[in-house]
Amino acid sequence: MVAAVMDITWAESNLQFDATQAKERLRRARASLDVAIDLNRRMIEDLRPTLLDNFGLIAALKWHFSEACKSANIVCEQYFPESSPNFSPPAAIALYRIAQTLTAAMVSHHPHSVMMELTVALEFVTLTMSCDGMPNAFSRDDDTVTDALASVTGRIQALGGNMQFDASQRGAVINCHLPSDKALTTASR
Repeated sequence: MVAAVMDITWAESNLQFDATQAKERLRRARASLDVAIDLNRRMIEDLRPTLLDNFGLIAALKWHFSEACKSANIVCEQYFPESSPNFSPPAAIALYRIAQTLTAAMVSHHPHSVMMELTVALEFVTLTMSCDGMPNAFSRDDDTVTDALASVTGRIQALGGNMQFDASQRGAVINCHLPSDKALTTASR
């Protein structure tokens, strides 16, 4: 696609000045390719965020959560360990995907606020997410929530962990626990 943009740009600049209709079509084709390139980059980033590989899980979670809250105009609170432990690659991508899934499900219900906390203890790494200000919206009767919880449960169980879900009139709290020996590399334990 980038090569096509370069060829179109070259053709556009080398056309005779009286070829305005051809230049306009080339400009539109170049603009369409630019949109496709941007979409392709975003899709690749969503599949495997470069932040995750380059800066680690905590930086990736902070960025994703802040962006989601900002775009939804929701107050968000974040709590992370001061030092970033080394997460195993399967745990890092699982925790990132879990956070993405839960953030999307919570934000879609327009809560007053959303909170994310990651704690690292001797036995478990725990990702806690909660939201408030949306009575009964985040319930197991909601298909979005049911799908999100099924996705999270599958990712957690694949790494030997478990999930706790609690919804009330005030909101919802979800705790995802992964065994530290599966979530962290040997150097972090």
